[in-house]
Amino acid sequence: MSHRAATFEGFSCSCRVVSGSRDATLRVWDIETGQCLHVLMGHVAAVRCVQYDGRRVVSGAYDFMVKVWDPETETCLHTLQGHTNRVYSGMELKDNILVSGNADSTVKIWDIKTGQCLQTLQGVT
Repeated sequence: MSHRAATFEGFSCSCRVVSGSRDATLRVWDIETGQCLHVLMGHVAAVRCVQYDGRRVVSGAYDFMVKVWDPETETCLHTLQGHTNRVYSGMELKDNILVSGNADSTVKIWDIKTGQCLQTLQGVT
């Protein structure tokens, strides 16, 4: 399977980057060796956005889902469902809060510890 990265994210205190691809996977790379360390599978459509904080990976995809991962164990910790269209952006804020936006012109605010949607903002363009 080909992994043509559509998006990637690095963490400044790490020698690792995470890429997301049209093949619906995420890959954790060692930038010193160029080796793929982990493959994260669980999306069923292209991965559009990736956030990596050195501990967790957050991904958004064309399957309308946001996923929170432990990259070391290749485990999906939460699948955040509620978007009704492709997820185009996701940004982790402080205190386990995540903001995701998609093509249905909504922004969702999530608690990524619990996986709960805290608020939906309508009409965001």
